[in-house]
Amino acid sequence: MFRDLIAQVRNTSGRWRVVASIRKFDLRYGTELQRLFRGTSPTEFQDKEFTNVCHLNVPQLSDDELGVAQK
Repeated sequence: MFRDLIAQVRNTSGRWRVVASIRKFDLRYGTELQRLFRGTSPTEFQDKEFTNVCHLNVPQLSDDELGVAQK
């Protein structure tokens, strides 16, 4: 159901954009997800494994970053 909804939104020319949190495992083996998010990443925060997928790779937080987040 969610993949169908994503496809419908992405195929419209309206102002809506799709932002989804997807595990690397699911993106690696989910060819439909790769197709739905086909494109290039507009940022240097990308995983080299997914060069043809528009994505933002959030790296693991450092101890300092975790400390700031806990305050």
